[in-house]
Amino acid sequence: MLRRLFVGRSGFLIACLMAVTAASWAQSFNVTKYFTRNSQGGVGIEAEYDLGPDWDCCPPEDIRWMQRIVLRDANGDVKNNVPGYPNGDFIDPRPDQAGGPWDTLPWYDVTYTDAAHTSGFQRGKGKYMEDYPSGWGPFGPMSFNAQTFLVCVDEDLEAFCFIAGFTWGFSVAADGTITRHGAALFGDSPEFGAGVNAGLDRIPDFEPWDYWGECADCPEFTLTVVPEPTTMTAMVLGVLALARRRKRA
Repeated sequence: MLRRLFVGRSGFLIACLMAVTAASWAQSFNVTKYFTRNSQGGVGIEAEYDLGPDWDCCPPEDIRWMQRIVLRDANGDVKNNVPGYPNGDFIDPRPDQAGGPWDTLPWYDVTYTDAAHTSGFQRGKGKYMEDYPSGWGPFGPMSFNAQTFLVCVDEDLEAFCFIAGFTWGFSVAADGTITRHGAALFGDSPEFGAGVNAGLDRIPDFEPWDYWGECADCPEFTLTVVPEPTTMTAMVLGVLALARRRKRA
């Protein structure tokens, strides 16, 4: 009985280790923080990406984070009457957007080269990003939809192509209550490409850049999202309870 239990546990541990190792080899987005901030009228998110050892799609030094925001009203139409956000579909951040100063390139500015986010803004470079949109409570009902993605940049041609991305965001009720959306992977599409190019064309500093669609031969990414604290606590307690039961047996 004990021998079989030991073998079973070993097999379980080996399987878990293999799964973790396999996941670490793959290209992935990892959302390490994602939570609702009702008192601030928004959410908070932090994420990073990892490239597998066989990555050869785009030179790492040419990879940039990019972000597109789409605001929708209760009818699903573009909401473009929020003060400070004249266009409800835009590349984030615009050079004149609140919270700056931001640069004149279309890449997402709030990125870092270290997990502790102490490197200062890297303006699209680095494996780590964060966003803490706030102050949206007074403008409900509406939805804030973010498309956060990686691109491969050719600075000489002022062009870039899509590598991979994920969506996230939140809804705002009429009373200002925030409901966080689930995060999910997304891919290139004609609608997405048209939205990116329209966002570039709206900003004179961004307008010279061209979006060339999906990069050739890039492998697929996976997405992991940090569990809610209550979910993680329940998982740990469940494992401990199971271990105690087996020990008594």
